Amino acid sequence: MFLALVNDAAHDIEHHWKYVDDLSLLEIRTTSAPPKLQDHLDELENWSKDNDMKFNTTKSNAMSVNFTKRTINTPCLRLNDEPLKTTESQKILGVHLQSNLKWDKQVGDMVSRAGKRVFMISRLRKASIPSCDLVNIYSSYIRPILEYSSPLWSPSITANQYNDIEKIQKRVCRIIMKDQYVSYDHALEHLSICRMSERHEQLLDSFARTAASGMILKRTTEEKGDVVAPVNELFSNGR
Repeated sequence: MFLALVNDAAHDIEHHWKYVDDLSLLEIRTTSAPPKLQDHLDELENWSKDNDMKFNTTKSNAMSVNFTKRTINTPCLRLNDEPLKTTESQKILGVHLQSNLKWDKQVGDMVSRAGKRVFMISRLRKASIPSCDLVNIYSSYIRPILEYSSPLWSPSITANQYNDIEKIQKRVCRIIMKDQYVSYDHALEHLSICRMSERHEQLLDSFARTAASGMILKRTTEEKGDVVAPVNELFSNGR
């Protein structure tokens, strides 16, 4: 019912993204162009009044990304007659986006949360849990934290940030292998685990293939009407 009620919110705004009760608006403009984002917020406010709803301004923030070398004064945005807080970073669907388009907060948050769970592997190792089970636990409860939305950020993080991520897995390998630990590469081979950098490349490749197949299916549907050709047929035909 809630999804049906909010389905038409920001419907006429070109750059908007909705996920359940999360709504993000985007404005792209040159420094000389007048801002229009406040107009969009006014439209949202009118929509909320028409639908007997009210936006939570305490959970609403504004963030500006500036690609110029000079400082740009960000206009003060208001919603429900209250000014929106301007922030340098914003967490959207679990991903930290920064106004400088760097990934310090995202990587730091992932490494911190994953590091706290490594203790679980240490305790289970002392309980003589088999190595294969420890690897499965790591792959199910710790590694997903280091992989979350990686196709978005993995191509643009620094070498030091990759090292911080890799150190988490290295710690896990040391704990599991214990006295048998010789080197990181030896542990990866013995435990049948790949480096995090390789894992991120695999996920990026999988994401790209999925996105490409989706576009192919969409184009084929438009060309053939309602008939959607199987993915293997599309690729075998070189489309």
